[in-house]
Amino acid sequence: MPKPKVAIERCAVSASQADVDAAVAQAVAAIGGIPPAVRNAKTIMVKPNYVGIMFRASNDEVRMHKGRHAHNTEPAVCAAAIKLIREANPSATIYYGDGLDIQHSHRTKEDIFDFMGATALAEQYDLTLLDCNEGEFVQVPAPNGVMVRYLWVRREIAEADTYVSLAKLKCHQTAGVTLSTKNMFGLLPRAHYGAGNRGFMHQNAHRLMRMFVTINQTFPQSFQVIDGIVGTNHGMSGEPLEAGLVMAGTNHVATDAVGMQVMGFDPQSNFGTPPFFISENHILLAARAGLGPTDLDRIDVVGEPPESFGLQFETRPEANFSHAKAAAILDATRAQARVYLEKRDELLRTHRGKFVFLVDGKVVESVDTIAEAAKLDYFNNPHGFGFATQVLPPGEDVEKIEAYAQ
Repeated sequence: MPKPKVAIERCAVSASQADVDAAVAQAVAAIGGIPPAVRNAKTIMVKPNYVGIMFRASNDEVRMHKGRHAHNTEPAVCAAAIKLIREANPSATIYYGDGLDIQHSHRTKEDIFDFMGATALAEQYDLTLLDCNEGEFVQVPAPNGVMVRYLWVRREIAEADTYVSLAKLKCHQTAGVTLSTKNMFGLLPRAHYGAGNRGFMHQNAHRLMRMFVTINQTFPQSFQVIDGIVGTNHGMSGEPLEAGLVMAGTNHVATDAVGMQVMGFDPQSNFGTPPFFISENHILLAARAGLGPTDLDRIDVVGEPPESFGLQFETRPEANFSHAKAAAILDATRAQARVYLEKRDELLRTHRGKFVFLVDGKVVESVDTIAEAAKLDYFNNPHGFGFATQVLPPGEDVEKIEAYAQ
């Protein structure tokens, strides 16, 4: 079986749109061009990373560096990728968007799409813009999913033929890094996953890292481009770092493994080793699920060598959080998940359908909705660390509780 190819091309912060187009086109050509799954699709879902704009009260607050986005996928890179996709497939329906977790009521999705250049891109290339948090939601089975049995997404996403990730070269204070694999998390609608920023999924790192894997198992990427013109250091809202590059690939695990190497990290490192202070390596978990290689000997890197950039990113946990605390939470989560399985029959008699929070084998919180469950303070609960889930019989439960024993 041939090795997956990942291409790296230099692209300076001062590059014009024509220069960015050329760099992205060269990277894509180096991996063999736009992949057949995209060329032959009737419907394509393209997912940029807009996290850096969602928490801002105005466009003036969006972090920029020398005219480039520090936290969002650079619009010039998105435009270059969309141009190539549309040229390769003139007739496809192309959906383009993210889950817009807008934090300020006066802001609209139109504001965000305009500022990120998506409105103009949609007009130029006949795209349909989507807020993944709105629309008709459908339940999609995830029979091979490592964490849940099904996922909720917009109908358009569920019915797409293939998926494209336009990601950012970014550190993340919890997940270690945000690249192609994690970028797809925004496909999930917040209404079904704890409102806010899908807060119930963040309740424990075991769940969150495996949700990234399950999403990519269910909605497999066929193509990814990573914007590394300006990277994000330290965390998702951290300091800009001029990396001066773009990347392209057709296997998101391989692409992210090379992206980690570019950032100065070992793609096979895991919990307790930089950048994974707070969580397990979700890219390695995806590799173990058979989604691609993290072993660099099994990846064909073309273009610029990763080490030629001389970069060393640094991921920093949030204030008052540490690896020791994360380890204690993870241990408690797994222990209480085992208790839940032992006590499920008893809990079904008293809490069926509710979301419970177990600490030391006892229910210390019980609420009716996933939105309420997401608001519980799992990391500083006065009762201690534990585990939350919805109490349902085997076969009806959404989460694969047995995954906590693995």
